[in-house]
Amino acid sequence: MATGFPHPISGVDHLLLLVGVGAAASCISSQLLLWALAGAIGGGVTAMGPIGLLMH
Repeated sequence: MATGFPHPISGVDHLLLLVGVGAAASCISSQLLLWALAGAIGGGVTAMGPIGLLMH
């Protein structure tokens, strides 16, 4: 699990997706950017918790 933790930041595909979603959301509205950020954080927390362990 420790080796998979930095993958969303070090994996180029994930990094490009995060930057792309953030850029698109910021172009549409600042409120949408906050929702996108909350979704990214929520997804990361979920993946590190018991639900993420069940998916592996």
